[in-house]
Amino acid sequence: MTASQSWSRIDAWLQAHAPAVAAKLRPGLGDEGPLEALRAALGEHGLALPEAMEITWRSHDGASDEHPTLFAIAPMPPLASWAVWMWLLPASAALDRYRFMQDLKVGWEASWLPIGEDGGGNVLVLDTRTEAVGVWDHETAELLPIAPKLEGWLGAIATRLESGEVIEDQREEQLVIVEPEPEPPPVPDTSERRIARTFIDLLLEQELLELEPKSDLESLLDGVELALRSRRKTAALLELLESHPAVGDFFVDDETLEQLVREFS
Repeated sequence: MTASQSWSRIDAWLQAHAPAVAAKLRPGLGDEGPLEALRAALGEHGLALPEAMEITWRSHDGASDEHPTLFAIAPMPPLASWAVWMWLLPASAALDRYRFMQDLKVGWEASWLPIGEDGGGNVLVLDTRTEAVGVWDHETAELLPIAPKLEGWLGAIATRLESGEVIEDQREEQLVIVEPEPEPPPVPDTSERRIARTFIDLLLEQELLELEPKSDLESLLDGVELALRSRRKTAALLELLESHPAVGDFFVDDETLEQLVREFS
């Protein structure tokens, strides 16, 4: 999946499902101006602007109003989960931030191109050598990895949008991930067959019943179902246990059987 294809999917989804967020993404750039200046600045270090990032700025020159837009729902590793508050920088702002970070002399690599920030000093970074995406923590001066390739990350964002788990919070004009509803507990099996089987299992567990080896248990269960359906349940069960060929012996008196019948009724 190319960056251009991913942006086509992203834009189509935003227009259909999140128009307020779509409006926060600025129009794309042409070939000259900020993109040309970025290429020149990177070229001073023998570097080139990665195609996936150029396509991104040609699609949208950053976000307005310091809005996180897509990054609010972008896949982030746990250690960099706070990066969802980043916003996409316009290309001109990315160039300014690039020069500023180099002047700070905080171990900033020449290949690290700022592409987003959060207003708190943290920076979303594209390594122009490897095209990996990371986030630079201003407190530790550490670069935390987010994705091995920008192109793949854009594809993952598009897939998440199309997954059905993202909606637009219209009041906040922001994308949010909807937590899936918990699965309902399984419905208890109250079928007659289940009740009959449980009844026989209980008799066997309490050693009130012995079955003949290789006996026809299904036939016995059929009889239990009929007996529990009848008006004279206890009498019908006694008759069944006394006569059915699957029953070797049973040791239940009328009173105990009556109590069990009440429980299963």
